[in-house]
Amino acid sequence: MLSIFSDGGVLGRNPSTAGGTWAWCHVRDDEIVRSASGIVTPDEIGLPTVTNNLTELLALLLAYESLPAEDSEGCVGHTDSQVTMFRFRPKCKKYEGVPSALVNRVKAVVLRHQPKIVLLGGHPSQAELRAGMGKRGLPCSKWNCWCDDACNKRAKAFLRSAAEASEI
Repeated sequence: MLSIFSDGGVLGRNPSTAGGTWAWCHVRDDEIVRSASGIVTPDEIGLPTVTNNLTELLALLLAYESLPAEDSEGCVGHTDSQVTMFRFRPKCKKYEGVPSALVNRVKAVVLRHQPKIVLLGGHPSQAELRAGMGKRGLPCSKWNCWCDDACNKRAKAFLRSAAEASEI
């Protein structure tokens, strides 16, 4: 069975006028079979700022949208965002700060996949990773850490590129 892991973050303070990062991976038999990461800017989503909650939602949404049909049955999603977990429930009505087009995509994914979402403890220590349990008694995973690292790499590359462009 395939599992999804996702994470999101912002560039600088939350909310960010610069944008945010997102990353996801599909894992089977303890190996990544597909993954992606990227940057989202306020202009791309039509908002003045990007929030952490938005990038967390976007990461999980993109992970589900990229599922091949043969992998969608019984697939479990993992996030360290309680807000995202709640927004992936069929009866959710709270999408404050999320553009309507994105809300419609989330609702379509929820309808199509009826996802089971597991809330993870974010940013675990090495000891917590070995134990598989985080500070608040939530499970933790090296794959969520992989997504967090992918977000950080994207952020650093984006900020470096922006700094180089401003020097020209």
